[in-house]
Amino acid sequence: MLDKIDEIKAWLINAEESDLIFSFQPDKRYIGQVVNSIDFKQVFKFTSSFPIVFNCRPFKYSTEDEVITITQIGSIIYNEGTFKSEPIIKIFGSGDITISINNEEIIIKNVEEYVTIDSVLKDCYKDEVLKNADMVGDFPILEIGDNVISFSGNVNKVEVQVNEVWI
Repeated sequence: MLDKIDEIKAWLINAEESDLIFSFQPDKRYIGQVVNSIDFKQVFKFTSSFPIVFNCRPFKYSTEDEVITITQIGSIIYNEGTFKSEPIIKIFGSGDITISINNEEIIIKNVEEYVTIDSVLKDCYKDEVLKNADMVGDFPILEIGDNVISFSGNVNKVEVQVNEVWI
């Protein structure tokens, strides 16, 4: 029990943003940060109440964002969120590859085995090696609803983490 209290204290004192999941909506998460100081001296016999103030980003995110594997040109990915999303896309193949999402093309040159296009971080990389210089085009955005994904070049498969967003 004391270990759990220590874990909660550490999470609340952490100065960085963290996931905040409410029990009434366990499939969604907010990204928030505690902004007030908390008087832990009020804790007595494992029970207490004290105010906690969070600053949260204005969106909700899925707690379990599945990875969709695509092997067919012209496949459709459905974004169930209520806002455009910034996907993380891992392309398996080699050489110069073009991927098109809703007719917006991205070219990645010199692919060896795989490359990741991370629209959240705005980086293209393989493992810890940046490949931004090998990428031509804007980082992809998935519209609400259907999104058509095509590719050309030596592509074995494409894995897409949609990163659905709700307002």
